[in-house]
Amino acid sequence: MWKAVTTTLNRALTSPLLWGSAAFVAFQFFLKADLPGGDFLRRYTAGHPIEYIETFLFFLALAALIHKGLTILYEWSTLDQPWLSGPLNAPADRLLGDLDALPEVLHTSPVFRQLRAGLSYLCRGGTAQELDQHLAFAAEQEADERRHHYAFVRLVIWAIPILGFLGTVVGITLSLGNLAPQQLEETLPAVMAGLMVAFDTTALALALSMILMLVQYVVERSEQRLLAAAGEKVENLLLSRFPAQSVPGRELTAVRVMLEEVLTTCRHLVETQVTLWQQSLEQAQKQWQGTWSNWQEQLGNRLATALENALQRHADRLHEAEAQLFERLQQRELEAAQDLTARWKSLLTEASRQQEEWASLQKILQGHVTAWQTLASETQHLARLEELLQQNLTAIGSAKHFEEALASLAAAANLLSAHLHRIPLEPPRAERPRRAEAA
Repeated sequence: MWKAVTTTLNRALTSPLLWGSAAFVAFQFFLKADLPGGDFLRRYTAGHPIEYIETFLFFLALAALIHKGLTILYEWSTLDQPWLSGPLNAPADRLLGDLDALPEVLHTSPVFRQLRAGLSYLCRGGTAQELDQHLAFAAEQEADERRHHYAFVRLVIWAIPILGFLGTVVGITLSLGNLAPQQLEETLPAVMAGLMVAFDTTALALALSMILMLVQYVVERSEQRLLAAAGEKVENLLLSRFPAQSVPGRELTAVRVMLEEVLTTCRHLVETQVTLWQQSLEQAQKQWQGTWSNWQEQLGNRLATALENALQRHADRLHEAEAQLFERLQQRELEAAQDLTARWKSLLTEASRQQEEWASLQKILQGHVTAWQTLASETQHLARLEELLQQNLTAIGSAKHFEEALASLAAAANLLSAHLHRIPLEPPRAERPRRAEAA
């Protein structure tokens, strides 16, 4: 009864749940104190319920790893204990009894567990020849069993990032729920608070999981080295007391003879198999050569036939393409000739029209030339008339016959007017009496 109570109390005192909870509570009291870095820790570990849960799980896993590390340190210190104190020729059952009489605190040591597994195997009738194999099996079992001790730590390392992602989802949901585009300035602090929850929970989860993974790696490496050292210690203790050379010499000789016979039989079988393989390869090579020759001939004939057919089809296609090209060229030549003829006819028509226009233009020019010639002759005649008028005026002035000068001047004016306007000339003498009267 007292032993059960002691065991229960010992388990409760060494429970990671107890020490992890105590560490979490102490950390919360530490956050309430005004210490350097307190604001930073309060923001990332006590800003949201998910952060409280992440921190609590972190301390639980850290307490489990610390307890495991302390246990490993204690087991390292127990490697040099006098585990087997009996004589070298002591039987296995006696050594097993002495081992069970050791203090109970040493029963969890890997050396104790592997020694007890080896001695139990010998007590059950096992031979020393297979003791090393059994010890290796016991060491593997011990390693597998100790790997299961990290199940809770692995679960926490897996759960903390999941909680961080959950905090991200919750924070983004809060931000979207508080977002109001019409009142953006008022809702912006609530949106920022939700985003802070999202990012802070994720950052805390990643940081805590990395710390736990690093501590777990260090503890596991220490435990692996402990198990290797414990296995070597157990082999030295047991194999020195129970050597494997306990098989009689006759049995070794019979085994050696059997092995030699087996090797001889295997050698003959291998030689026979090699000979059969060589024969099979030679036959296969001959068959392959004949098949290859036939295949070459058939391939050559088929290739020649295929080439001839392909060349014939190609020549036919070339002839067809040539005929089509010739037809297209003829058609294009005909179309080009027709187009050229039409263009030539239009050019001839345009040339004849331009020739007619040029002829009419020549006629107009000839008329203009004739008019200019007439104008030139009339201009010369006018110049002669002016000269005559000047001579008459001079003669009148010299003779001082005013009336005759006026009559001559009127006759000259009438003559000039009639010449210019092509009107019949009036007799100059009809105006003389009137002008004389006027005078």
